[in-house]
Amino acid sequence: MIRTFTFSLNEVKVKAEGVRTFFVGSKNFKDAFLTDVTYPQLLIDYFIQIIVYVPIIISFSMIIALLLNINIRGRSLFRTIYFLPVVIASGPVFNKLLSKGAMTFEGLYKFQLIRDIQANLPTLLAKAIDMFISGFIMILWFSGVQILIYLAGLQKIDKSMYEAAKIDGASKWQILWKITMPVLTPLTFVNVVYTIVTVSTFATSTIIQKILVDMYRPERGLGYASALSWIYFLAMLLAIGVFALIGAIYRKRVA
Repeated sequence: MIRTFTFSLNEVKVKAEGVRTFFVGSKNFKDAFLTDVTYPQLLIDYFIQIIVYVPIIISFSMIIALLLNINIRGRSLFRTIYFLPVVIASGPVFNKLLSKGAMTFEGLYKFQLIRDIQANLPTLLAKAIDMFISGFIMILWFSGVQILIYLAGLQKIDKSMYEAAKIDGASKWQILWKITMPVLTPLTFVNVVYTIVTVSTFATSTIIQKILVDMYRPERGLGYASALSWIYFLAMLLAIGVFALIGAIYRKRVA
């Protein structure tokens, strides 16, 4: 990371005799926002993607974990099915599925109602809906590890707490919000961090693809790509910080 940050402050030339650096200060960072016409928009799209993906992935993972925690026949088989995407989420299998359109939900665009709704919404909100539709299968695809983390947390909850609540006349809804949810709150933060990092560093990330392309462009180079990488890293930390703040506010209200 230190080496990458050093590169970001320099113009880097890779020659036969080795790597040569020419100090340019913050020029690469300024160029990323002032002269690069695509990178700022990619960052905006990234934040929209995180806002759309993270709540859906976390909610879906928690719901599936609650269902898989019920003592039903074939529970181990269902757990295996939901974790299977994690096993094949990289490599040629994933690329093949992606190229065939198996990871999208494009059929929704055929409905005129969906197109009319998008046409009458603000640009950012319309883009968020577009990301949800086009990446719906991808969103579910990222939920395997989070489901296992929630399952581990659910199985560690003392059953006597549920029994005492039932004796006191608590409903299932009250048990969920007063016992289960507070216990799962620390695991939710772990899942949020894992989800943001996974989505941000996945091979399909447009920002990562741009960084790789610019790294080999003569007019950009390794120094500029390093600056883009650091900006992206700080953007990830910002996203994690926002969700951490939301989690802290929730825990304070529950307490």
